[in-house]
Amino acid sequence: MGKFGGGPSFLTTTAGPLTACFNGSDMLASYFWGRVASTRFGWRGEFLAATTLQASALVFLLFWSVPSDPGPMTTLLLFTCSVVLGIGDAVWFSQVPAILQCLFPDGNDLSAAMSNLKLWQSLGFAVQFLLGLLVQSFEVKTAVVLSVLASAYLFVVVLDVGVMSLKETGVRKESMVEVNSPASM
Repeated sequence: MGKFGGGPSFLTTTAGPLTACFNGSDMLASYFWGRVASTRFGWRGEFLAATTLQASALVFLLFWSVPSDPGPMTTLLLFTCSVVLGIGDAVWFSQVPAILQCLFPDGNDLSAAMSNLKLWQSLGFAVQFLLGLLVQSFEVKTAVVLSVLASAYLFVVVLDVGVMSLKETGVRKESMVEVNSPASM
């Protein structure tokens, strides 16, 4: 029966609606996060919010004592976690390509960057399914997902501090040269 108890009938009746709820909240949140990215909150805040939301939901699921006979409250909590995870997921699936488009405005570099993104996403899905097949413990699976989430956020911070600051500095220098050049006067 696993961590969420209730037997096969509970899991069978809730798996589809939970997935639909996750994907629906992911879709609506993608629109919302796209609007927020252009505000003062920016993509840095979005990634922090997404990581915090997803980590909170995963830690809750990790330490939650599920009743042996799930009732309406159990179902409500599962759907709430599904929505929270979907809202966080929307940032990771919509803002990473947007950042790549900012980093690689040239067509050839952008194509290669997007291809690499899809390669790593596909590899991640394959590893996820393999992990689901080989590891039966919900706690171990959740710990792996939390560690991948933390490392992904760490890499976003490295990208922000290292690569983006270099890119912004280069853009500023080019802009200053164009503005101060004799041809523009």
